Amino acid sequence: ALALTLEPRLARWFVTAMSPIDPDSPLAATAARYLTRQAWLAAALQGAAAALAFAPRVRRLPTAACAIAAVALVGGEQALLARRIFFRVPAAAYLEPPPLAVEARALPGRIWSTVDLTSEPELWINRDRRDFELVHTQLERLDSSAGAIWGQRYALAGDFDLTLTAPARRAVALLEKTWGTEDKDLAYRLLGAWSVGKLAIVKDRRMLAHELADGSRRPPAADLRENPYFLPELRFVAAAEAHADAGAAERAALAARLPVNAREFLIAPGAPPPATFDPLARVVAVAARGDELEVRYRAATEALLVVASTFDAGWSATVDGRSLPVFETATGMLAVVVPAGEGALSLRFRDPWVRAGAGVSALAALAAALAALAARRRDPARAAP
Repeated sequence: ALALTLEPRLARWFVTAMSPIDPDSPLAATAARYLTRQAWLAAALQGAAAALAFAPRVRRLPTAACAIAAVALVGGEQALLARRIFFRVPAAAYLEPPPLAVEARALPGRIWSTVDLTSEPELWINRDRRDFELVHTQLERLDSSAGAIWGQRYALAGDFDLTLTAPARRAVALLEKTWGTEDKDLAYRLLGAWSVGKLAIVKDRRMLAHELADGSRRPPAADLRENPYFLPELRFVAAAEAHADAGAAERAALAARLPVNAREFLIAPGAPPPATFDPLARVVAVAARGDELEVRYRAATEALLVVASTFDAGWSATVDGRSLPVFETATGMLAVVVPAGEGALSLRFRDPWVRAGAGVSALAALAAALAALAARRRDPARAAP
């Protein structure tokens, strides 16, 4: 609270960093002042609670009464700060899918929402319950945190940004770059490569105002569009280019306008793969088990299989026990060159940090056991039955 008061720019920075509010707008200044007031209020309530905790020792006040008062103060603080965050939402909102979810079920593939790229503050139309309208709008437009309730699978969603690998972050950056142009054809192609068959296009304030002016009492918060460049999650590609690094592969892919249905752009600084592959290779069967993927395929010659899953160094590939290299594509996915014939490709993901974490945990447990044993030896009275 003191820091926000002494340096108002800090409060404004926090507000603009955690929201799409323009830092130079009056709204940002208002939000910064509100944040500062809330910080002082929280500090005062916490200070009062701390004073009540020490009051029985200093003033010899009843301990039980001070404890109850301290708990009441902390509870009042939480209720005050969260009075616009926690509220009851009708169960029907989560049981009955919105029209956009019903429409999305008829279209193939994953879904992506433009809500991750909007720079405007949250918009919603007040209808019957004002405290519910924001949640209703997020459910209605199939935000990535909401559409999963009705079985929608997302790609390159902002809700997952903290778990993205470096290749996936590059893919998100490429999507932001291509979506921000007048010609969004490249963005649609990129999304299609990630097996996105439908897009939830969030309406801005002008579109909503226009529909309200036309007499619509409850215009939908987003429109659903089909992606004409949708590709399956597993696909064989007839040609490929090898590049030394991710930047070169991305530039080549963009220059060719992302023809990833016919030609892939691989990052292969070592031994580059062949340039052409069996154009008629096909997937026969797929079995997914958590971090393992079994793909049965049929190919007359060597074939390049592209999987619309995030590339990571933890992926490994084998065919009949033979290890195969796993390549990263320009769009952040993984690709494997499989041998000719009818075979079974096994893709497995193993996080190298899991073993390191297990080793550290084992060492910590051993150290704790040795410390406890040493303590018992130093105190014979505790060791005695």
